[in-house]
Amino acid sequence: MLHNVAPEAGCDFEPNRILRITPEFLERVIGFAISLSFDPFALDGVPARLTVGKDAKPFVVFTFDDDYRNNIDSASQILRKHNIPMAIYVPSNFADGKNDLLWLALEIAVRRSPSVVIELGCDRFHFSIRTNEEKARAFLQIYWTL
Repeated sequence: MLHNVAPEAGCDFEPNRILRITPEFLERVIGFAISLSFDPFALDGVPARLTVGKDAKPFVVFTFDDDYRNNIDSASQILRKHNIPMAIYVPSNFADGKNDLLWLALEIAVRRSPSVVIELGCDRFHFSIRTNEEKARAFLQIYWTL
Protein backbone atom coordinates (compact mmCIF):
# COMPACT_ATOMS: atom_id res chain seq x y z
CA MET A 1 0.00 0.00 0.00
CA LEU A 2 1.57 3.20 -1.23
CA HIS A 3 0.26 6.73 -1.40
CA ASN A 4 2.35 9.22 -3.28
CA VAL A 5 5.20 8.68 -5.77
CA ALA A 6 7.04 11.90 -6.57
CA PRO A 7 10.51 13.41 -6.60
CA GLU A 8 11.70 15.13 -3.43
CA ALA A 9 9.89 18.47 -3.04
CA GLY A 10 12.20 20.15 -0.57
CA CYS A 11 9.75 22.24 1.49
CA ASP A 12 10.85 23.22 4.99
CA PHE A 13 7.60 22.05 6.56
CA GLU A 14 6.25 18.82 5.07
CA PRO A 15 4.72 16.52 7.72
CA ASN A 16 3.00 14.45 5.04
CA ARG A 17 6.37 13.60 3.53
CA ILE A 18 6.04 10.20 5.22
CA LEU A 19 3.39 9.33 2.61
CA ARG A 20 5.72 9.93 -0.36
CA ILE A 21 8.35 7.75 -1.98
CA THR A 22 10.52 8.71 -4.92
CA PRO A 23 10.24 7.09 -8.34
CA GLU A 24 13.76 5.72 -7.79
CA PHE A 25 12.67 4.03 -4.57
CA LEU A 26 9.67 2.45 -6.33
CA GLU A 27 12.05 1.12 -8.99
CA ARG A 28 14.23 -0.43 -6.25
CA VAL A 29 11.19 -2.01 -4.55
CA ILE A 30 10.09 -3.55 -7.83
CA GLY A 31 13.60 -4.86 -8.49
CA PHE A 32 13.82 -6.29 -4.99
CA ALA A 33 10.43 -8.04 -5.26
CA ILE A 34 11.37 -9.53 -8.62
CA SER A 35 14.79 -10.63 -7.31
CA LEU A 36 12.93 -12.56 -4.59
CA SER A 37 10.77 -14.22 -7.29
CA PHE A 38 7.55 -12.48 -6.28
CA ASP A 39 4.88 -12.51 -8.98
CA PRO A 40 3.40 -9.04 -9.54
CA PHE A 41 -0.34 -9.59 -9.41
CA ALA A 42 -3.55 -7.62 -10.02
CA LEU A 43 -5.68 -6.86 -6.97
CA ASP A 44 -8.85 -8.38 -8.43
CA GLY A 45 -7.07 -11.73 -8.87
CA VAL A 46 -5.98 -12.06 -5.23
CA PRO A 47 -8.96 -14.13 -3.95
CA ALA A 48 -8.37 -16.82 -6.58
CA ARG A 49 -4.61 -16.68 -6.07
CA LEU A 50 -5.04 -17.32 -2.34
CA THR A 51 -6.71 -20.66 -3.08
CA VAL A 52 -3.67 -21.99 -4.98
CA GLY A 53 -1.98 -23.26 -1.84
CA LYS A 54 1.22 -22.85 0.11
CA ASP A 55 3.50 -24.15 -2.66
CA ALA A 56 2.59 -21.32 -5.06
CA LYS A 57 5.10 -18.57 -5.76
CA PRO A 58 4.77 -15.56 -3.48
CA PHE A 59 3.07 -12.56 -5.05
CA VAL A 60 2.96 -8.81 -4.63
CA VAL A 61 0.16 -6.35 -5.34
CA PHE A 62 0.85 -2.64 -5.75
CA THR A 63 -1.96 -0.45 -4.45
CA PHE A 64 -2.04 3.34 -4.19
CA ASP A 65 -4.35 5.24 -1.84
CA ASP A 66 -5.93 8.67 -2.00
CA ASP A 67 -5.85 9.50 -5.71
CA TYR A 68 -2.63 11.51 -5.83
CA ARG A 69 -2.16 12.72 -9.41
CA ASN A 70 1.44 11.53 -9.44
CA ASN A 71 0.23 7.94 -9.14
CA ILE A 72 -0.80 8.33 -12.77
CA ASP A 73 2.03 10.68 -13.75
CA SER A 74 4.91 8.72 -12.17
CA ALA A 75 3.91 5.41 -10.60
CA SER A 76 1.84 4.09 -13.50
CA GLN A 77 4.65 4.76 -15.99
CA ILE A 78 7.15 2.87 -13.84
CA LEU A 79 4.81 -0.08 -13.28
CA ARG A 80 3.80 -0.18 -16.95
CA LYS A 81 7.48 -0.31 -17.93
CA HIS A 82 7.80 -3.49 -15.82
CA ASN A 83 4.40 -4.85 -16.96
CA ILE A 84 3.08 -4.72 -13.39
CA PRO A 85 -0.61 -4.05 -12.65
CA MET A 86 -1.66 -1.50 -10.06
CA ALA A 87 -4.81 -0.53 -8.18
CA ILE A 88 -5.65 3.06 -7.22
CA TYR A 89 -8.17 3.78 -4.48
CA VAL A 90 -10.01 6.99 -5.35
CA PRO A 91 -12.09 8.60 -2.58
CA SER A 92 -15.11 9.69 -4.60
CA ASN A 93 -15.76 12.99 -2.81
CA PHE A 94 -12.15 14.01 -3.33
CA ALA A 95 -12.19 13.18 -7.04
CA ASP A 96 -15.55 14.98 -7.40
CA GLY A 97 -14.06 18.11 -5.78
CA LYS A 98 -16.48 17.94 -2.84
CA ASN A 99 -13.86 17.32 -0.13
CA ASP A 100 -10.16 17.79 0.48
CA LEU A 101 -7.79 15.28 1.96
CA LEU A 102 -7.70 16.37 5.60
CA TRP A 103 -3.97 15.89 6.14
CA LEU A 104 -3.05 17.86 3.00
CA ALA A 105 -5.39 20.76 3.81
CA LEU A 106 -4.06 20.84 7.37
CA GLU A 107 -0.44 20.85 6.18
CA ILE A 108 -1.09 23.78 3.84
CA ALA A 109 -2.97 25.77 6.50
CA VAL A 110 -0.26 25.25 9.11
CA ARG A 111 2.55 26.00 6.64
CA ARG A 112 0.99 29.32 5.58
CA SER A 113 -0.20 30.63 8.96
CA PRO A 114 1.64 32.30 11.86
CA SER A 115 -1.01 30.99 14.27
CA VAL A 116 -4.09 28.81 14.30
CA VAL A 117 -7.17 28.57 16.49
CA ILE A 118 -9.35 25.51 16.22
CA GLU A 119 -12.48 24.47 18.09
CA LEU A 120 -13.37 20.80 18.25
CA GLY A 121 -16.46 20.11 20.30
CA CYS A 122 -15.87 21.79 23.66
CA ASP A 123 -12.12 22.02 23.16
CA ARG A 124 -10.42 25.13 21.86
CA PHE A 125 -6.79 25.01 20.73
CA HIS A 126 -4.59 28.01 20.00
CA PHE A 127 -1.14 27.56 18.53
CA SER A 128 1.57 30.05 17.70
CA ILE A 129 3.21 28.44 14.68
CA ARG A 130 6.04 30.69 13.55
CA THR A 131 8.82 28.07 13.52
CA ASN A 132 8.88 24.68 11.82
CA GLU A 133 9.11 23.04 15.24
CA GLU A 134 5.96 24.85 16.40
CA LYS A 135 4.24 23.97 13.12
CA ALA A 136 5.14 20.28 13.52
CA ARG A 137 3.83 20.20 17.09
CA ALA A 138 0.57 21.92 16.11
CA PHE A 139 0.09 19.73 13.04
CA LEU A 140 0.47 16.53 15.07
CA GLN A 141 -1.84 17.62 17.87
CA ILE A 142 -4.56 18.83 15.49
CA TYR A 143 -4.20 15.80 13.20
CA TRP A 144 -4.45 13.23 16.00
CA THR A 145 -7.26 15.15 17.71
CA LEU A 146 -9.23 15.14 14.47
